[in-house]
Formats: sequence, C-alpha cells, structure tokens
Amino acid sequence: MRSKPSPSLTPGEAPPPLKTKEHDFFWTYTEEPHRTRRMAIIKAHPEVTKLCGPEPLTKYVVLGVVSLQIATAYLLRNTPFFSWTFFLTAYVIGATANQNLFLAIHEISHNLAFRSAGMNRAIAIFANLPIGIPYSASFRVRPAQSGS
Repeated sequence: MRSKPSPSLTPGEAPPPLKTKEHDFFWTYTEEPHRTRRMAIIKAHPEVTKLCGPEPLTKYVVLGVVSLQIATAYLLRNTPFFSWTFFLTAYVIGATANQNLFLAIHEISHNLAFRSAGMNRAIAIFANLPIGIPYSASFRVRPAQSGS
C-alpha cells in the first residue's frame, strides 16, 4: 500500500502491478501435508484420537510461568541493569520462560487450553503479559500460517 501516488500517475490511475519472478516463491499444488499425515496416523492408530483436544494442565503451567516472571521481576527490582546477576537471570530464567509462553500461546491459539474459545483468548492474553509485545492478539488471527 502506497502512502502517496507516484508523481507519474494521473488521478484515478492505478499503479502498475508489482513484478515478481517465478522463483521468488515456492508454489505447490499438493494437499497440505499436516492433514494428510494426521489422517494416515489416525487410520493406522485410531487410539491416538484419545490424546486430541484440550490439555487441562496448560492453564496451570501458564499461571506458574507468568507468576515466575512477575516474581523474578519483583526480586530483581533493585538489581542494576548492567550486572551479571541481572543478565544471567534474564538469559536463563527470562528467556526460558518467554519461550515457554510463546509455545503455550501457539497451542492456545488452537483452542487447546479450554473448550471455550473465549477462555482460550483470555488465557492467551494473560500468557502474553510478561512478553510485553501484544503477540497473542495478532497470532490468533492466522494460526494456520504458524506452522501448526
């Protein structure tokens, strides 16, 4: 989307189409592989369907990890930013906890924490609090592009 029309365009004239090369994208016309693989596994092992659906422990893990992040921030409130204590705590505890929350938000975007979509959105927003960037709201829009 352009903010200003090109000076060579007259009012009402559309800009020229973008030129793309055939090799700029990988085009495939086969079926989406996750679905095919899932169907083959279910056909060979129908008992795996018992493992599908919401995981009741997810909400407790998210609560624990968010609590850990908040408690760690509170305990480091008087620690100088440029110190080994702060750096190592952020690197080991903070980064590990954030990665856990990113993965939890991914799973929650597939409605795997609660049966209710609204509750899944609420726990995703809660899980997003320590991350700081409103990641869960935009991630929820298109989970199909997340590599599910």
